[in-house]
Amino acid sequence: MASEKPVRTVLVTGGGGYLGSVLVPKLLEQGFYVKVLDCFYFGREPLRSVEGHPRLTVIEDEMLNHENHPDLFSGVDAVIHLASISNDPSADLDPNLTVRVNFFATVSLARRARLEGVRRFVFMSSCSVYGGAADKILNERSETGPLTLYALTKLQSESSLMELNAPGFAMTVFRSATLFGFSPRMRFDLAVNVMVKRAYQGHPLIVHGDGKQYRPFLHVEDAADALMDVISRNDNAASGKILNLGLDELNYRISDLARAIHARFPSLELTTVPESADARSYRVSFQAVREGLGIVPKRDIGFAIDELVQAFEDGIFGDMDDERYYNLMILKKANPTFLSYYSPAATPNWSGVILKGASVIPLRRKKTIAVVLAYNCERMIGRAYERIPKDLVDDIIVMDDGSRDKTYEAAQALGLKVFRNEKNLGYGGNLKAGMKKALEMGAEYIVEVHGDGAQFNPASIAHALPHMQSGADLILGSRFQNKWLALANGMPYIRFFANIFLSFFDRLVLRLPLTEFHTGFRIYGRSLLQRVPYERNADNYLFSFQIIAQAAYYRRKVAEVPVEADYHAEHTSHSIRGASVYAVRTFVELGKFLLARAGLRYCSIFDRISESGLKVPPASTNEVTKKEAADGLRRMR
Repeated sequence: MASEKPVRTVLVTGGGGYLGSVLVPKLLEQGFYVKVLDCFYFGREPLRSVEGHPRLTVIEDEMLNHENHPDLFSGVDAVIHLASISNDPSADLDPNLTVRVNFFATVSLARRARLEGVRRFVFMSSCSVYGGAADKILNERSETGPLTLYALTKLQSESSLMELNAPGFAMTVFRSATLFGFSPRMRFDLAVNVMVKRAYQGHPLIVHGDGKQYRPFLHVEDAADALMDVISRNDNAASGKILNLGLDELNYRISDLARAIHARFPSLELTTVPESADARSYRVSFQAVREGLGIVPKRDIGFAIDELVQAFEDGIFGDMDDERYYNLMILKKANPTFLSYYSPAATPNWSGVILKGASVIPLRRKKTIAVVLAYNCERMIGRAYERIPKDLVDDIIVMDDGSRDKTYEAAQALGLKVFRNEKNLGYGGNLKAGMKKALEMGAEYIVEVHGDGAQFNPASIAHALPHMQSGADLILGSRFQNKWLALANGMPYIRFFANIFLSFFDRLVLRLPLTEFHTGFRIYGRSLLQRVPYERNADNYLFSFQIIAQAAYYRRKVAEVPVEADYHAEHTSHSIRGASVYAVRTFVELGKFLLARAGLRYCSIFDRISESGLKVPPASTNEVTKKEAADGLRRMR
């Protein structure tokens, strides 16, 4: 590590937040190049002072969507991961979303960072993982006992992130004390800040319960300085460490904190309210970070009182009761726009790497063949070919399903391998023929590409690579991870709502964590095709749903990635009547699935014995993340 190049470029997730908006200007001031990934639910104002800085790149998006930005880690040396749904009330608004953001997306981001050559990763956890053990002073070896979902997701993330620490990828976790102090993205839902605000406004200082709960505190500037210290080090002192971050002298009982602030506003009333639902209480030792890294915070409660009062008098905050200063209020307002239909399966499992010395070497990409399904696509086959990412597939074949135009000749003119059915086999029949050809050519993954070249952009292969590397059996492209984008791209309303309606029942019956089931972007693994009797499926469009049902029945690993579809260009399409018949038939297939699963009726596509002669395996997870979620839920109960 001593000979390692210094960090020059830093990615800060949550860079527009309470801590991030203090940290980012400091990094720029010290000469770093900075990338910020933030959804900016609290506005762009916190970073206004550095807007347009030549060394600052801002990416406005949900952290859940990080895989949609292929250049996110380009040139990045270090990641400081601050983004999360912060504080307990906000985390409790939508528990499923909290688990996806605070745990799944966090681990996914780190796995991807390691794969793409990032050298340092710093994660901001919380001392709240200790729970309610105030009878002793806690250090990093003390037993944890999270009492809230927010704390649980932080603790779960710590464990998974530490597994990624390796030569060439230094992982550091800070269990931060409760922050306080002035920030461009001010918060008045933090203990010190809200007490000072209330005192300045002339309101009584209120202590809930007996006030004997302990909390450690840390000024936001000191937190930012500690993060900068870690990424600037030229040694490995912080690598693989979980460290409490704070100052021993700032362990306060809540009642003592109130008295300390009251001393600066003696004319105010100090009152106690008997009831308190908050059972969290912990005193924390910060000896390890002080002795191991030499990090000693400098700012105390008095410093914060002075700077906040000055800011109040200068009128910086305007209406201090405005909702923008309170996470819970903003998130309640923004919650309808959250990706509440986001699937954990859509977050890539970036684990396909080999660590050799200080190098991170991606595993060999599994052989991938794109199968272009073409019927009367003479004028459109060229566009379909252009959109296939040639660097991500090993071969491309065209299956001409008895076209009446010159599709065959047009494909040949592109230099592609073309196989022609003498008579039209239908969508399912043509796809089965293409699968057989691709398997004969040694494909480990088969990408379905529609010959019209418009709907279902095959560029989504890039999003699917980590799932393919980790051995997914079936990967589907979803237009509904950002469902409003589908409408913006011209998806007819009747299809939009019909898809949502059908997918609801599909998800309920098949128990697959997918946002969409009726999509034309699919990647089939050899493992799936060798396991399920897909050749018994229908030769029409019903095939597309049957193979998903088979994946669920045989309990294969299913994943989902975002895909963009364009309905404005010329392309083949279903009639309303045909789509209605298809919808009815999917319900029939769901019924067959339930009967077969219950052992009440035999169905050839759900044979209890597969073509390989193997029995149906016992219940297992459809995705790695599903098991992780179940483990988390058991702990919560």
